[in-house]
Amino acid sequence: MNEDIHQEDKDKLIKEDTNVVIGKLTHKDINLIIPLMVAMGRVNNESKAKARIEAIIDNPAYLLAIAKVQGQAVGYVWAQNFGPHLRTGEITARTHDRFVDENFRGRGIGDQLITYTKQWATGLGVKYLQGATNPKGVENLKRLGASFDSQEEFNKHPPFEFQL
Repeated sequence: MNEDIHQEDKDKLIKEDTNVVIGKLTHKDINLIIPLMVAMGRVNNESKAKARIEAIIDNPAYLLAIAKVQGQAVGYVWAQNFGPHLRTGEITARTHDRFVDENFRGRGIGDQLITYTKQWATGLGVKYLQGATNPKGVENLKRLGASFDSQEEFNKHPPFEFQL
């Protein structure tokens, strides 16, 4: 949450959060997303994070969307379109981050962020929207239509990464 908001205002927002507005992050709202990114964790430098956002905010291959309640940022999602697969032509996108301020969790804001992301991806012709979640998010994402690899499929094609 923004540090400028007094505790009684935070309490009021929490009680009156029926009007969640989700939209593409704009240049004027970049400073609103930084505290959410910090709360999610692993922000190495706020000014560098802001510069990275500035570099991709207008790139149509990326989605940076923000959830607001009464003008205050309460969540965000970041996704990327990887483009067509070389062999099949099917387009894959990935949700890198989805975060909701802990004071606003359990109110469906994360669901709305996923729905917004799915709509963005559908508009780009994406066939597969991927991502990762913590174990608590699995059942919720299944309810929203996500599928998870079986252990057998995971064993056949285990994901990997290199830290360079």
